[in-house]
Amino acid sequence: MLNRSLKPVLAVWLLGSVAACGQQPEQASNPVLQQAVDEFLKEKSVCMPLALTEANGELSPGVQGMLGEPIIRVVLPATVEWSQTAAFKQMDALVQGGIYVPLIDDVLLGQPDGGVAAQVYQLTDEGRGYVYDSRFGDIFCMGHERVKQVVAREDDVEQTPNGHYLIHISYEPEFVMVPWAQALVAAGNQQLAKQIEPGQVSRTTLVYADEQWQDSRQFYKLNK
Repeated sequence: MLNRSLKPVLAVWLLGSVAACGQQPEQASNPVLQQAVDEFLKEKSVCMPLALTEANGELSPGVQGMLGEPIIRVVLPATVEWSQTAAFKQMDALVQGGIYVPLIDDVLLGQPDGGVAAQVYQLTDEGRGYVYDSRFGDIFCMGHERVKQVVAREDDVEQTPNGHYLIHISYEPEFVMVPWAQALVAAGNQQLAKQIEPGQVSRTTLVYADEQWQDSRQFYKLNK
């Protein structure tokens, strides 16, 4: 016998289930569409070639290697105060995040009057977990996007010959960064900071099939 105290809750749940199942594709709300895009985006890492940069966005001088490579070497004139450089601050953020480990600490090469200070960093096992070997070389994966808001959608839902429904939307993405990437931005990496600037707009098509909306990028990958 059903517990009397559960009857009202069960009745509300059943009504909600019937209403959800009976919803037509043409009536899809923005939150429903946003959730469909988020389901795709959370499984898709954002990866890019990444370098150490100055405050003006230019590449930091004396840096040999891109972030994500097994070895990063920074060579500077011995007269430069190493701890105040943009390269040091950004690499220190990666060291604190467990991504790189320093191998050599301010070693002078050559004569003191004309020498240079070198700092060498090695990618850790944890750091290698964020590296993707692309056709362009090693790139760093730093998190994923999610939908901040749906900014536009077509009024009409298109029906395909196979019975699916399509709708095209535009949305503003936001970047969900792993902690070390957040620290890298805080340390002044302008390349990554530019990547996460607000106000960007992306577009996608959503497919309604099997009584649910899916991002077309996910749907067609699963239904090849």
